[in-house]
Amino acid sequence: MNPRDRRPVQFRAVEYMFEATSFERSRLHIEWRGAVKDWDERPTVDLPTVVWVGELAGQPVVVLFTWVRLAGHLVGFYEATSSVVDHKMVEDYIDRNFCPPSHGTERRKNASNFKNGLLDLRIL
Repeated sequence: MNPRDRRPVQFRAVEYMFEATSFERSRLHIEWRGAVKDWDERPTVDLPTVVWVGELAGQPVVVLFTWVRLAGHLVGFYEATSSVVDHKMVEDYIDRNFCPPSHGTERRKNASNFKNGLLDLRIL
């Protein structure tokens, strides 16, 4: 166990996070499933699917999560779906709770940088 890892214990298995809408996630799956030898859409994990990360202008800032295993690596896709969103608040929450400390924000990408994430994980 890494003593520098300050993430909640239940989130320490997460290796990467991708910001992607459900449409983007579906497109990534279609485009990359041939290159990723094992794309498991139903990993057995006890991780959140909806989180209220804070408030903005009296409205909740809510993030939806989808968890998958890519060639054995547990990664998450997240999307802020509230009517108001503070992206800095969402990114801070993701970095604090899901990104490994030795990699920081390098382990958080958007959908257009999916290939770079696969390279970082040494899947490609």
